[in-house]
Amino acid sequence: MVEQLALSITKAAEAVGVSKSLLYREIDEGRGPRTVLIGTVQRVLVSDLQTWLESRAGLPKPSKPKLKSNDHALPPPPCSALALNGAHA
Repeated sequence: MVEQLALSITKAAEAVGVSKSLLYREIDEGRGPRTVLIGTVQRVLVSDLQTWLESRAGLPKPSKPKLKSNDHALPPPPCSALALNGAHA
């Protein structure tokens, strides 16, 4: 079996588990793997795809906002909501 040296954008995105739009955006902004034109089809070199993926592995993951101890509680409903539900103040 012959090893593939270049993949379509679709196959490259599937191979690394990202969307096509993310891969296109990374390529367009100069942060993605290099591509080559084979005829009229844009292909991603497998070696560059591996290098790009390894470089992304070192990026920090987006941090989730830390919750304060009282952040889990819902705020009280506004007075108008109480009136709509038939509650009397």
